[in-house]
Amino acid sequence: LLTRDSMRRYWYYRYEDPNGHPAQKAYLTKDSFTSVAVSGVAAGFVVSAITQPVMMIKTKQQTQNMKMAEALKHTARHPFVGFGTHLFVETANRSIYFVTYEALKRQYMDEQGHTSLTTRMWSAMAAGVAFLGFFF
Repeated sequence: LLTRDSMRRYWYYRYEDPNGHPAQKAYLTKDSFTSVAVSGVAAGFVVSAITQPVMMIKTKQQTQNMKMAEALKHTARHPFVGFGTHLFVETANRSIYFVTYEALKRQYMDEQGHTSLTTRMWSAMAAGVAFLGFFF
């Protein structure tokens, strides 16, 4: 979320409101869905780069019955085998998820731009279902 929020703030004040002040946090309610999607892609890239070696170890242990030490050794030699697929899934996942979440959350905002915890939870749940429905 840190990556997504940072990218979203940067994108908004760089391209959508260059004269705005970051302390106002206008990007939370007034940014376009393009900036939300781009920040989701950036978050997906960071997540996939960090989790790819862990996914490799887990996959080696599950599919080839490797011991932990053997899986670590193989992953250390080839840490980013299959990275393209993992990158595609994570970036698309984050992009679809965050755009759907923002659209639903904004649909039920009050005049001051506030949403309840329940609304945010239902928006997050529906965004997760939308991603799964799209991909699977």
